[in-house]
Amino acid sequence: MSQRCRYFEIYNYRPFIYDLMKKDRNFRWLSAPKPTMSDKMYNLEFWYNMDDKQRNDLYNATFETSLNEEEMAFDAADIIKCGKDLFLRKSQTANNLSLWWLRSNFPEFRIHLTHHFNDYTRHNDCELIPLRPPTSGSEGIVLMNVT
Repeated sequence: MSQRCRYFEIYNYRPFIYDLMKKDRNFRWLSAPKPTMSDKMYNLEFWYNMDDKQRNDLYNATFETSLNEEEMAFDAADIIKCGKDLFLRKSQTANNLSLWWLRSNFPEFRIHLTHHFNDYTRHNDCELIPLRPPTSGSEGIVLMNVT
């Protein structure tokens, strides 16, 4: 996670995860490396020296956000799974290092980096919703938020 206020959030889920693990011995529990949340991890001028329009213009032109590439960070909500494809959205909560980590830990998936030309703050789960997979006779259908 990239937000300091959510650093300890995962610990609330541990009893649930342990319960799942006890019920299914094939359960796979894998945690991404926890970032330090130090100032080195952020492009601080993104917040302190720009207004919303400047931030949005920078994101749309260069894909830059408040996260840099010092440490890996992403939220599960930055990822959409469609069959063997995972779509990771680079945003305020996910950077390029997270793409590398996902690819190295989940080689069975094709992992794609996505970019949406709109507000840079949203997660992928409110931007891209798969409705129907492609089949041998039809194309798949995806609902996209383009506001």
